[in-house]
Amino acid sequence: MRIAFNELSAGAPVASRQEGRKLLEDMIRGALAIANSEPLELIAVRGWDMFGMLIGSEYTVSDWLHDGDRDLIKLFYKITNKIGVGERIDSAVKDRFYVSTFLVGDRRRPNRSIEAPGLGLAHLLDGVATSLASDEQWCKSGIDLCHVWLDEEGQEHIDDVEVVNVSRLANAEAAANRLYRLWQEDARDRREAMAGVRSVAGMFRHLAFGMDVEEQFKALAGDARRVTRSKLIEFDAAVREWRREGTTLPMLPGVRSEGKATMDRFGEDRVYRNRHGEAAVYKLHVSAGSCRIHFRVEAAEKMVEIGYVGRHLPTKKFH
Repeated sequence: MRIAFNELSAGAPVASRQEGRKLLEDMIRGALAIANSEPLELIAVRGWDMFGMLIGSEYTVSDWLHDGDRDLIKLFYKITNKIGVGERIDSAVKDRFYVSTFLVGDRRRPNRSIEAPGLGLAHLLDGVATSLASDEQWCKSGIDLCHVWLDEEGQEHIDDVEVVNVSRLANAEAAANRLYRLWQEDARDRREAMAGVRSVAGMFRHLAFGMDVEEQFKALAGDARRVTRSKLIEFDAAVREWRREGTTLPMLPGVRSEGKATMDRFGEDRVYRNRHGEAAVYKLHVSAGSCRIHFRVEAAEKMVEIGYVGRHLPTKKFH
């Protein structure tokens, strides 16, 4: 996960070294919490000196590297390995970033005296911003921005956007919930043309996909793809809750398992490659309009793996 640093939050260093140390360490813990064990990269806008940043009176991040929490220092070095807007960021994102201006507020109340490139970068990356809790406005889990940008013909566009923000461990859960809500809205509203291009496996953070699903999903007609994607959104939410609540099995709606007669006669039709490329049987299924989604549950790993999406597979009653 890429988390962009909000450099505006470093504009008011606190009075003491101790307070500055606490702000920085709490911000790092919050960023780690929202990444939820995913690989984390902390990035900043070009030219920003993260290590020379003041976080307390005459106390910089470089000073903290000598007297801060040792475990967090090791993690900080790791997550800031590629801190700038470098080659690993998609060129389309960089191009949009350099023709954009991000103002704190919305189009009705944009604060044209406060540009927020770090927060804007987080938005363009479909990610999260992290801020020092130096001011109340940087402690919110969602920050409104006015995004002003130019298209290829030089025409100006203005969009209101919301950036998920984490500033300390205490607001990491609120930020994670907000991020997930925004993802759900985006997934539901995504146009079919976009959904057909983007990897289906890349759309869902809490589901695993077998190696045959990508081509199956692309082969679906537009309406079937939309209904299937909506059902996968439900599945993703159910698995997320399963992992958070610690229940034995996920609460998946409308699930059925194939009977013995169907498996004896048509079991081979339920065998597809799993995420490791090995043959696996997908007996569980759910309806998605006229289509079916076949999957399996790995309870020990709290994993739901989708193995097949497409037309109704043959059964003893349907073939």
